[in-house]
Order: sequence, then C-alpha cells, then structure tokens
Amino acid sequence: MLLGTVLLWALNIVVTRYVVTNGFHPLAYATVRYAAAISLFLGYTWWRERSFRIARRDLRFVGIAALMIFLNQLSFVNSAHLVSFGGVALIAASAGGGFSGALLGDLLAVATAATWAAYSVAITPLMRRYSPFRISSVVLPLGWVPLALVSIPQLSSQTVDGFGWTMALAFAFAVVGPLFLTNILWFTAIGKVGPSRATLFANLEPFFAVLFAVLLLSESLNGLEIAGGALIAAGIVIERRGHHAPEPVVLLGE
Repeated sequence: MLLGTVLLWALNIVVTRYVVTNGFHPLAYATVRYAAAISLFLGYTWWRERSFRIARRDLRFVGIAALMIFLNQLSFVNSAHLVSFGGVALIAASAGGGFSGALLGDLLAVATAATWAAYSVAITPLMRRYSPFRISSVVLPLGWVPLALVSIPQLSSQTVDGFGWTMALAFAFAVVGPLFLTNILWFTAIGKVGPSRATLFANLEPFFAVLFAVLLLSESLNGLEIAGGALIAAGIVIERRGHHAPEPVVLLGE
C-alpha cells in the first residue's frame, strides 16, 4: 500500500507540473481538484456508512488535519523542486541550478513534506475510531474552504479555452488516483505501520518523480539523482532493520 501510494504521488508531481504549465492556474487547479475529490468521498462514505459523525472530543484533531491539508496544498502546487533531508536533498541539488536557483521552490517543497507529516500525525488518533472514508469526508472539506478563499483571484481569471483530452485525462487521474485512492491507501497503511514509518517511506516519492519525469517529460537523470534515490532507500532499509516490535494503529470503525 505504501509503495502504491508513493508511485501514484510521484506520477502526480509530473502530472501537476504538466497541468500548471499548460493553462491551469496552480491554486485554481488545487481548488477544483479537491472539490471533485470531496464529492467522491462524500458520495462513497454516505453509501458505505450513512454517517459523517465525528465525536466532539476528536474535533481538535480534525481541525489540525484540515489546517495541514490547506497548507500542504498551498505549498505543493507552488513548489518547483523537491527537497527533504539526506537523499532527497541530493535529488533537489541536482536539479538545474541547485538550491540557489530556486530557493523559494525548495522551501515550499520542504513545507509540503512537513505539512503532510503533521497531517499524518494528526489523523492517527482518528484512525482508532473512524474509517478512512469518513475522516477524508470531514477533513478535506474543512481544508478546502480556506483553499477556495485564497484561490478566488485565480479562479476568477481561469479559463478552459484550449484544454483538450490530455488535460481532461490528467485532471481525472489527479482526482481519482493520487487523491481519492491514495488517501484510502495512506490511511490504511498508517493504521498498520504507524505514521513515523509511513512518512519515512514517503521520502521515495521524489526519486520516483524524477524517473517519471525522465520517461514522460524527457528530462535527464544524472548521478546525483541516482545517489539521492539510493540514499533514501538505504535509510528505509536501516529503519526497517532497527524497528523491533511494531505497534500498528487498530482501525475500530464506529
């Protein structure tokens, strides 16, 4: 599940780059994309559970998770480089011009990783009591509201003139694959292995994104990028060997 999630996220980076460089404003794209995904989650959760109820004691976790989703999307759609620590930093350093070439993009990418890690921690207590579908149906709309508000200038100027089937296919993938499906996979994986291991595993995402960029956008792959991917993988192997008794989060439902 973790590997499938990471691969879909990595492909989404390439898809997002294509979408926002071919006519879609970044914040307008994020807002419309999340609105479509929310509709999927609401419909599926109601069909499956007939309830969106979250207990009052859990609302603070919902609020934190929604804030992290909002900040995560602001960072993600505006970042141009992938930066994390260790191996991920080597991948970013190898991108045209290195760190100094687009420092703001690097910082935004760090913020993307940090906010997603905080989001993963915030939803862990919720996973003990609710299904991933219900959590997404409540958290995503709350995070979407401020995103939509800050996106108003871009939404008002957004046009779809010239959008063809390629853009429609890319948008459909971005909604169903790396947002709807991966939320379910990511939640379930956290329930089995915990947020710390899941977040560590997600560091493979930039390396796979580079590979997809080579295949789909005809970008080049150099030694630093390969070294970065190897270092990330080595870190995950070390963590797995040093991890003793796992304490997975048990999904109890409600």
